[in-house]
Order: sequence, then C-alpha cells, then structure tokens
Amino acid sequence: MTSNYVYALVSILAWAVSGPVITYGLKQIPGETKARGILLGLLISLLSGTASLSLWVLPHARGLDFSFPLIAAGVFTFPVATGLYYLSGYAFGGKVEIASQFTRVKPLFSVAFAALVLGELLTSRTWISLAFVAVGTILFLIGSLRGTFRFVALLLGLLAALSWAIGEIFIKLGTGGSTAINSTFVSLCSATLAFVPVAFPAILKRPSYVTPKWAAPFIFHGIVSFGIGYACFYASIRAIGVGKTALLTAFWPATSLVLGWAISRARKENTRLPRVVWIASILLLLGSLIQALDF
Repeated sequence: MTSNYVYALVSILAWAVSGPVITYGLKQIPGETKARGILLGLLISLLSGTASLSLWVLPHARGLDFSFPLIAAGVFTFPVATGLYYLSGYAFGGKVEIASQFTRVKPLFSVAFAALVLGELLTSRTWISLAFVAVGTILFLIGSLRGTFRFVALLLGLLAALSWAIGEIFIKLGTGGSTAINSTFVSLCSATLAFVPVAFPAILKRPSYVTPKWAAPFIFHGIVSFGIGYACFYASIRAIGVGKTALLTAFWPATSLVLGWAISRARKENTRLPRVVWIASILLLLGSLIQALDF
C-alpha cells in the first residue's frame, strides 16, 4: 500500500508546484486578449504534456488502447476542466493557486460518483475526511455570498470540479487493460486532438506577445502537471480507487496556496488573502491527512 500512497503524493507535489507557475503565465496575458491567450496557453500545455509522455510511451506503443472511457476521461479532465481552472484563476485576479481552492468541492462529487456508479466502499475515516472537505467547501460558499471573492470565480471552480470528477470515473473505467502511463497518454493525446479545432481561431490570430518566454509556464504546466502529475494520478485511481485518491489529492491546493504566498512575499507583492480561504484550506488539508491514515 505504501507505493499507492507515493503515486498520490507525487501528484500532489506536481500540481502544487505547477500552480504558482501557471499563475505567472496567466498574468502575462493582456486583458484585451485574455480569452485568446488562455486558449493558446491551454493548447501549449496539452501539446507539451503529450510530447513529454510520448517520449516514454511511443517506444513501447503496443499497449495503447484508444477506448471510449479513456478518450472521455481525457476530454473532461484536460481541456474542459483545466480550461475552466485557468478561467477561474483569471476571475480571481490571475491567482490560480487561490482558484484551485474552490475546486476542492471535487472530492464531494468524486466520492459520491465512486460510491453510486462504481460501488466503492466508504470507510469510517473516509466519512470523517469527507466531512472536513464538505465544511471547507461550505466556507468557500459563504465567502462568495459575502463578497469576499467574485462569485464567478467560485462558479467556474465548481464547474471545473464537476468536470474533473466525471473524468475520474472514466479514468477508473478505462485503466483496467493498460498501464497507467499508457492510459494517461491515450487520454491526453485524444484531448489534445479534440481541442485543436477549438483553439484554431486563436492560432490564426496569434497575439504578438506569444513568445518562447511567455509559453514557458504553460510548457512547464503541461510537462509537470499533465505528464507527471496525471500519470501518477491515473496509477493511484487504478490502485486504490476514485474516492480515496480524490480525498488524498485534496491536499495539493493548500500546498499550492502556501507556495504562491511565499513567492508573492519574496517578490514583495500584495500577499493578503481572505481569512476564509486560509481556514477552508486548512480544513481541506485535514480531510486529506485523515484519509491518508488509511494507509
């Protein structure tokens, strides 16, 4: 069981590190071309993630299985959920590491889907962990209603969470007949091909600021988050199921928040965050730690 825990831990670290990096990338997009820039940035992330995985997968491509569940997992997980995640970060002033906190309602969706659709059993610790996640989510809702942050940021985060949770069900359904890294490649490659027509208008009108330096954060996000984080995430879902993996990886937004806060302080930027964000993040962190005790 220790190796299963390591898969989730690597996912947490990969996503936490990539959060502040993609925050920097989004901040470089001028406001008047924000939508086009997000489309191009997401396409760059998808292409770089696919390319990085292909270096490992294509020399041994005989195990690839382009099944409907893996293709659906890719579409819901990568362009849809990640696109909403980028938009949510922009809605919260470009701070993706804060927007990631709102998406932590995902374990509520994931555990419910896992129990109802996949028949996964919930332990007593899972219920306690889920309670902490639920309370943390409620605090975010209260903060939104009181105007602590923009409601549209929360709405986009909730939609991203729902899309991620749906994607996780398809991951579980599709990873039985192949290795985790092969399954991740199939999902990511399929998602990239599906997203190219969507991003094509933005490609034709490429803004002048699209340079290698601007693209670097999105390349990093594709390699680290998509290539490394999701390969381990697929492996974790295959090994221990959707519900436990979702609760364990609810740890990463709090880690990303602390990293983003530390970077902002080092740059002498405004580091003041709403108290409700910190409290809710601590509750989500506790929920993940309690679930980790099952190992």
